[in-house]
Amino acid sequence: MAPIGVIPTSHVSCIHVRSSRDREEFQARRYRNVDTERLQVIVSKSLFTGEGVSAKSLGAWLRNLPGREGYKTQYLTERQCVAGALMLLLAYLRPEPSAPAGVRKLLENVLRRPSDLAVLGALPEALAEIGWISPGDDSLVCAAALEVLVEMSGPEPPVPSEALTKIRGLLRRRRLADTRLIMAYLDRILAISRGDVEFTQFREHGGLRAAKGLLLFLLRPDPAAVGTWPDEDINAEAQVTALAAIFAGIAHRLEGLSTELRGSDVLQHCLLDWIAVGVNGSDIGLPHSTTPAVGLERQGRDLVLTIDSKPAGHWTDAAHPD
Repeated sequence: MAPIGVIPTSHVSCIHVRSSRDREEFQARRYRNVDTERLQVIVSKSLFTGEGVSAKSLGAWLRNLPGREGYKTQYLTERQCVAGALMLLLAYLRPEPSAPAGVRKLLENVLRRPSDLAVLGALPEALAEIGWISPGDDSLVCAAALEVLVEMSGPEPPVPSEALTKIRGLLRRRRLADTRLIMAYLDRILAISRGDVEFTQFREHGGLRAAKGLLLFLLRPDPAAVGTWPDEDINAEAQVTALAAIFAGIAHRLEGLSTELRGSDVLQHCLLDWIAVGVNGSDIGLPHSTTPAVGLERQGRDLVLTIDSKPAGHWTDAAHPD
């Protein structure tokens, strides 16, 4: 049997190899998006010695299987990007009073779409629903930035000038309420990223939060650095620094985040299952609910994240005692 789609490693019981040498080679390698240390590798020579089986015949059999054209790499890439955004957002979550409701709602809005292929379009909608960005131009800037960053995502951060040129091109084809203001904002972001204009703290709250978050991300595109913005005196709202983290997670994808930024095993397995469900064929069934129940509640000084009643994250706020 050759399943169509992606199987998360949490649902792989073991891997069979031809020889002890193959097992040693597999275990010696490190893969960016697979934790091989947790996989059982078994030498099963008999599985590789079937009569009439060859690489050529196997390839011909796989090519003739029905329905494989329905799978698109684009769906996998988009979900890897969105999963990276959610992971990085939680990695830098601050347990301030307004955090639990907004972040929980965002997680619910995204994760409740297990088989929705248009997951990238759901993210700006969810951000607008929880009030992190405004409807209209702010939402359009956010959507354009997400689309471009997914396209440019990978191990290397995007070049600011290239990303802004692509974002500008997308926005020129969309109905903006104030095109001149948006283009001027993008020009200023480019000037600041080049060092032509000094970056100073934001003058006021509100406005184009998506553009502000994009600026912070382009100034510090590294996932390990983007989370330092809340400690800077730049008059940035928590939503703006959170958007910067979301953009960084999108640009680097889940597999581009270090182990320290990936969160708990429960969170990782939840997001890996969510990725798999979104790109799988109907012949792969996961043995549990694909729409997890997410809880993010304040308990005294603590902020506790649960997924299907399992602990998935924990933050302590020393600034707000019981």
